[in-house]
Amino acid sequence: KRYLLSLEPDRFLNRFHLNAGLPVKGAIYGGWESKQVSGFSLGHYLSAMAMLYATTDDTEIKTKIDYSINELKRCQDARGTGYVGGIPNEDQLWNEIAAGDIRKRYGYGYLNDVWVPWYTQHKLFAGLLDVYLYTGNEQAKTIVVNMANWICEKFKNLTETQWQLMLSCEFGGMNDVLYNLYALTGESKYLQMAEKFYHHAVLDPLEASQDQLVGLHANTQVPKVIGISRNYELSGSKRDSTIANFFWETVVHDHSYCIGGLTNHEHFHQPHDLSEQLSNQTAETCITYNMLKLTRHLFAHKADAKYMDYYEKALYNHILASQNPNNGMICYYVPLVPGGKKQFSAPDDFWCCVGTGMENHVKYGEEIYSYGENNELYVNLFIASELDWKAINMKVRQETNFPNSDQSQLKITCSAPQKATLKIRYPSWVASGFAVKINGKKQIITGVPGSYIAINRKWKNGDIVEINLPKTLWKEALLGDKHKTAFFYGPLVLAGDIQPGKTSPVFLNNNTPLPEWIIRENDNTLAFHTKDGFPYNINLAPFYQKYETNYTVYFDCFTPKKWVEIKDEYIKEQEIQLEIKRSTLDYFRPNEQQQEIDHNFSATNLGRGRIFTRQWCDAGNGGYLSIDMKVNPDLPVFLRLTYWGDDGGNRQFDILIDDEVIASEQLTGGIHPNAFFEISYPIPLHLTKGNNKVTVKLQAKPNNTAGSIFGARMYVQDANTPIGR
Repeated sequence: KRYLLSLEPDRFLNRFHLNAGLPVKGAIYGGWESKQVSGFSLGHYLSAMAMLYATTDDTEIKTKIDYSINELKRCQDARGTGYVGGIPNEDQLWNEIAAGDIRKRYGYGYLNDVWVPWYTQHKLFAGLLDVYLYTGNEQAKTIVVNMANWICEKFKNLTETQWQLMLSCEFGGMNDVLYNLYALTGESKYLQMAEKFYHHAVLDPLEASQDQLVGLHANTQVPKVIGISRNYELSGSKRDSTIANFFWETVVHDHSYCIGGLTNHEHFHQPHDLSEQLSNQTAETCITYNMLKLTRHLFAHKADAKYMDYYEKALYNHILASQNPNNGMICYYVPLVPGGKKQFSAPDDFWCCVGTGMENHVKYGEEIYSYGENNELYVNLFIASELDWKAINMKVRQETNFPNSDQSQLKITCSAPQKATLKIRYPSWVASGFAVKINGKKQIITGVPGSYIAINRKWKNGDIVEINLPKTLWKEALLGDKHKTAFFYGPLVLAGDIQPGKTSPVFLNNNTPLPEWIIRENDNTLAFHTKDGFPYNINLAPFYQKYETNYTVYFDCFTPKKWVEIKDEYIKEQEIQLEIKRSTLDYFRPNEQQQEIDHNFSATNLGRGRIFTRQWCDAGNGGYLSIDMKVNPDLPVFLRLTYWGDDGGNRQFDILIDDEVIASEQLTGGIHPNAFFEISYPIPLHLTKGNNKVTVKLQAKPNNTAGSIFGARMYVQDANTPIGR
């Protein structure tokens, strides 16, 4: 709340005022707001503030919301078309698209040289709808209706082929907000427009229950499926139910880490195999924000405890773990590489996960309870809260210190007895001892972990329900690596502090029961210490408590016999990884949206593809590849490029640093058959001295191709070690 109230609406509105020809009232915020997606943060801000107002009834919050809406309406009125936005050169962009001039730039996230414009508009739509729903501001609804009418009219002549080409650029959840607007207004044109945002290339394989997610930018896909799920609620479409359920099951079980998050460098990798996908850029927080949205929809379709088991796992171990409680700042990624450390935002610096983070941390009240038919109340999460169940004039107050405690208590308040069914989640992580008492009397439990316990009775004022949720230690292996293990205590992932530059301990035992070598300090704390660690033992605590230290979540575990076999090779590999981490200044991975944006990637005659799990790019017919990379202004640096051993035939190119040729290369094929290999290029000191960044360019010779490259690393010494392991 303190963070949100510190933000200034006029700074978010900078380009809205500018584009509408009105006086600018505040300097634009930094980060993405100062780039081509300006305006996206305003949408998140409005959603967060609306939900915060619904929680607190704080008039200062409402005043800021109403001011923002009034200013947006001024901008919309000044433009006179129904459209309102803060995207640079937006009028030219939308006019080109409406005329059928739809171009994909070399970067995946660009549409006609503008970065994700529909994504930006989706955030504004969603924020305005949330303001209307949570605060009753009719003007917010009017703005949305005007914008939707503009879309329906502006793009009415686009063909299906043109729509699908446009949808290959990230568009957020435009289908979702249009379905929601249809639900609010009953206007069929909004339903028809929502259907036009159906992206066949991604959704058709899901309808056929095929996992073709590998290589896709994950957060581009989840909002599409949220919209599909919303349409199922409106239409009962079997197609949409199939898509939403298959996607959720596939992502949760085949692509997720122990914290409930997913992706490395924002992209899907091979299902069932994350063995080489632990880095400083795992688990983008935006994706889990959207996965929780999707989970809420699916639980509404079918009240299965598996959805709330996942929801709780991701809420505690990713969402809660993504905020620094000292200052409210947010993580973009939640690193799961051994020895990783979270990097938090700055107050005036905005990117996607800051936007979703504004919302994440004001809505912990969501999904604690759900209600169903016939006066059913689902108690999904064990969070201290009070529910005013107005439909039957009953209040339910949950008092708990969970997860520090194993108990939760529900207190019933009602003016007259009410017949209702309490459905209390029996979490899948409870191994034994789950118990429920009503007014001190123990109830017979017939359910199993991963289900709901139904208690149907006439509830009286003063009734008390006591729930016992004993937590135990258990483990979960990383997908694709049975030896790399995360440890849980109940729903909580445990992590250990690691000194910077030090390897994580290895645990050696013959599958000894966890409580014998992961020892809880006492009954009043969630702190643990280990035995059987090599070369040292470690203290463990809930992962969400780690926000200013280096830590490890996944630990290698071997039997003593196996350790004897692999020890020397294992230690050598750890030393290599430490050297890579120590020496690397910057790393570029092709074909990944954020990597290309962060490195100012550009190209001509661009080619893209994948070999095994690694992606490549090249520039054919005399073209070029260009990226900006960090360097050390005081020390000699080296550029290391990764190639494919079978690439050959007219692949001659120069390597330039800031337009000066430092090397010429020719890929001939056959020297490293069916394997990746790497070459280091020393960069003359005069090109880096005093600079923090240089432009690396691969320029193909006439009628030749530059690359392919599978990665570029800038580092401070010529360490003969592989990259991108």
